[in-house]
Amino acid sequence: MPPLMISKFGNYVRIVPLKLEELPSHPVLDPPLPRRRPSRGRMSNDLRDNPGPPRKTTQIVNGSDASTLDAYGRPNLLPFIKAVLEQAVTFVDEILPATFKPVSKKLAPPAKAKVQLLKLEITSTELREIPWFDPKVPREMPDDIADIGETWFARKSLHENCAEKGTALFSEFDYGIRIGHPQHECDYMPNVIDAWKVLSWNIPENPAEEGPVFKDYQNVSMSSMYKSLVLRS
Repeated sequence: MPPLMISKFGNYVRIVPLKLEELPSHPVLDPPLPRRRPSRGRMSNDLRDNPGPPRKTTQIVNGSDASTLDAYGRPNLLPFIKAVLEQAVTFVDEILPATFKPVSKKLAPPAKAKVQLLKLEITSTELREIPWFDPKVPREMPDDIADIGETWFARKSLHENCAEKGTALFSEFDYGIRIGHPQHECDYMPNVIDAWKVLSWNIPENPAEEGPVFKDYQNVSMSSMYKSLVLRS
C-alpha cells in the first residue's frame, strides 16, 4: 500500500475496540473528583492521602491551544468526537475507494440491486506506520493487532430512490442503516440476536457552535452498544 495512503489511516477508526481508559469521561466510568476547599495552611487528610487525578492538561496543536485530556487523563469529549468523525469521513471517501478490492457480487432479496462485497487486508507492518500518537487524540497501538494485522469487509449496492418493491426511499435506508443501526441489525443479521445501549454521552445541542469541524454534521451523538451474538460453527 502506498505510504501516502497509510498516512491517511486514523488511530481510532480501527477494528480493535477502545479500552475503557481511552474513552471520554463518563459518570459510570469515573468516580467524582474530590472537592478542593481552601484551608488555613493545612491540608485535610483526605486530600493529602488522595489528591485525585491531575487537573486538565493542554497542548499546542497547529499553533492553537487545544485541550486534549481531562482531569482523569481521558480525551475530552468534543475533540474526541471531532477526531473520530474526521477519520471516518476520510476512511469512507478516500481509503475505501482506493484500497478495497472486489470479492464477489450477489443478489440480496428482496432488493433488486446486487450487493458487491469488498475486502481490505492491512499487514502488521502497515499498521505500525499508522500515526497512532495523533497530537489531537493520541492512542497506543493495541497489542491485539500489532502482530496479526487487520481485515476489513465492505458492502456496496446502488438502489433507486423510490418507494417501490425491491427498493426504498433514501429516508428508509437512513432509518434502517444509520438510525438505531445495532437494533435494526438484528433484523437482517441472523447471528445478532439482541443489542442494547450501555453508555451515552451528553453532547451540546448545537455542536457546530463549538468549532468549525462540526459545521458539516447533524444529529451528532455518541453511545456504546452491546450486542448478543450466536456463533455457529
